[in-house]
Amino acid sequence: MRRDKRIDWTNQYCRASGALRIAQTPEFRCDLTSLLHRHSHEADAETPVVNVSASGACVWMPEEPDIKSLSGEPDILFYMVPAASPSMDQPYVFLGKKMGFFRSELPNVLAVRMHFIYELNWEKDPSRLSWTEISGCGSSRLREYLGQYDHDASEDMWFDI
Repeated sequence: MRRDKRIDWTNQYCRASGALRIAQTPEFRCDLTSLLHRHSHEADAETPVVNVSASGACVWMPEEPDIKSLSGEPDILFYMVPAASPSMDQPYVFLGKKMGFFRSELPNVLAVRMHFIYELNWEKDPSRLSWTEISGCGSSRLREYLGQYDHDASEDMWFDI
């Protein structure tokens, strides 16, 4: 049984969100900023979010040859800029690993279920990124944010991995 409720996602819940494959974990804030800036300006940067919980997310991603391989290392960076107050709240940034995938009716698109392994800790050094391991408990910060959308929580077992 899953620990956290999955919230069926709509674009009104955040100002921006996305998921991208990464070969290497960003080490510095400027690296992360550059990565997210590039991603947000790509033609296919839109990464529709299916649902989110404090422990993971399911997103639609382009089908690539190695997207189907499951690895032990986090290789997906998921980010979300909150829409609700406080507007000065820092974005949610996670490193996750694929737990499974589901083929879409759309060509070259997969629903990818990811489990969050690390959360970006905004309270540490402002220039060098610090990642907090959350794989066992999920993100308390995201759990609190998602609480306002709890009425939209999904109790079904769609794509339950």
